[in-house]
Amino acid sequence: MQFRSTAIRPLLGIAVALTVGTIAIQSPTVADSGRADSQKVSQAVPTKLSPASNSEGKLQPNTVHLLRLVEAIWPYYANGGVIGGYRQDAIADHPSGQALDIMMANGGRDAESVAQGHQIAAFLTANASQLGIDYLVWRQSIWHPGQAWRLMEDRGDWTSNHMDHIHAKVYGDFQATDDIVMPADLKISLDELPDGEALRVQHEIRVAAQQKVDAAQVRVDAANKAHNKLRKKNDKRADVLAAAQLKVTAAIRQSYMMGMDPNVLAQFTMLFDAQSTDPAVLLGVERQVRSDQEDVRSAVILLAENAAALKAAESEQEGAAEQLASAQGELALANA
Repeated sequence: MQFRSTAIRPLLGIAVALTVGTIAIQSPTVADSGRADSQKVSQAVPTKLSPASNSEGKLQPNTVHLLRLVEAIWPYYANGGVIGGYRQDAIADHPSGQALDIMMANGGRDAESVAQGHQIAAFLTANASQLGIDYLVWRQSIWHPGQAWRLMEDRGDWTSNHMDHIHAKVYGDFQATDDIVMPADLKISLDELPDGEALRVQHEIRVAAQQKVDAAQVRVDAANKAHNKLRKKNDKRADVLAAAQLKVTAAIRQSYMMGMDPNVLAQFTMLFDAQSTDPAVLLGVERQVRSDQEDVRSAVILLAENAAALKAAESEQEGAAEQLASAQGELALANA
């Protein structure tokens, strides 16, 4: 089979426009040392295409031809570059052996790999009728012969949006011709290619926003866990404090019952039942609390210690609650 360059057929416009300008997609020369090996393009295609380095298994004849042709023109793919072919999938393109996934170097995340993808896409669109191209997907955009590139819906991730590869579906039983336009002869307008750079920026913004959401959710979960742990701990401290208060009350009551005038004892009982505020009884209580009786003093000390511990714990819990509220606010902002 003989391949020859012809005058380029007009390329179709694209719905997603880049800065209008005309660029010539030229094949690098040997002296072009600044360009990576993945960007090199053969100046001529051999008259006989060699078997592909990437798998030809279960591919249709026309798909095999396209695979070999891409490897011949772009040696990167014959030397380790990945082109996916047959695989099981919910969509029939790959299971039928009619589709290739032409993966970009560096995942299509730099200018050179995107330029290479544009070059391959331009080559395929220019030669669609000769190669039996059914449709292409590249940089979240789809192209059918006779139509413009059209922006697709966001599928949620880099690969699903075809930011890192060209999906080329061909007619499997089509007989390709040798009347092709070589990459060196292609001159295309930037507004005739998918707006990959803008889509990349949009995707990175979405990824960064999702990362903020995920990080905020982690902080919310951690703050909520800490807050709940402190709340349970403080509930126990509150129970201990209540027990200490009962112990003080019991100790004071016992002190009065051991040597208190019956009339004063009656008034004392009424006081602790919240039924009396007799000043004499209040003075008696104060006198007994200030006495040297060990049981009363110990109970009061325990009460004070538990009250201080609870106060400190409540302050800590309040701080945890503030952190939780802050994290929840950050999460809400990230999700906005």
